Amino acid sequence: MIIQVMKIVILWIISLWGSIYIGSLTPTLWKQKNYRGAVGAAILAGLTLFLPLVFSLLRGM
Repeated sequence: MIIQVMKIVILWIISLWGSIYIGSLTPTLWKQKNYRGAVGAAILAGLTLFLPLVFSLLRGM
């Protein structure tokens, strides 16, 4: 049980880092008036945050 919790925590930390890394592109793209790219980066950042955790939970069930 503890190993599974540790795997989820490590996955969450990596997902959070990836989300922040991708999300940091959004203000730069918005300032360049690349609105489609900014919205795409924001959506990708959100997916990067939640999808790895969802897939790992589904695979574990």
